Amino acid sequence: MTNISVVIEVKPKYFPHFKQTLRRRLLSQVSKQLSRGFPTYGIYHSHNTEHKGGEFNPHVHLLVSVPDECLERFLDGLPTDLEQKDETGYFQLSDHNRWVLDFDGSLLAYSLGSERRHLPKIVYGRV
Repeated sequence: MTNISVVIEVKPKYFPHFKQTLRRRLLSQVSKQLSRGFPTYGIYHSHNTEHKGGEFNPHVHLLVSVPDECLERFLDGLPTDLEQKDETGYFQLSDHNRWVLDFDGSLLAYSLGSERRHLPKIVYGRV
């Protein structure tokens, strides 16, 4: 198994939609659909960290454990999956060069971090 981290970003023009409400069901659905049934956590962050300015920037850290034999197909298919599954057009994936393969516990700790002004929320989980 390889642990992968990809960020599902809300497109900036849709930020106002997420300021009014979390849209938890929508965030959960997109996380579930992109995970393809593999063990996953979808962790919502409403703001950047304080050291990045703390501005409103809604996004989901999608942490997925993918079997090694499926890894390449999984990664290659993510953009197409998002395009097909995101009927609202709200989301985009982070740059491919920012995707993290084989992350350790520190990335999970960062994603779940309790030392934030705006606490993260788990919007999807499958073990």
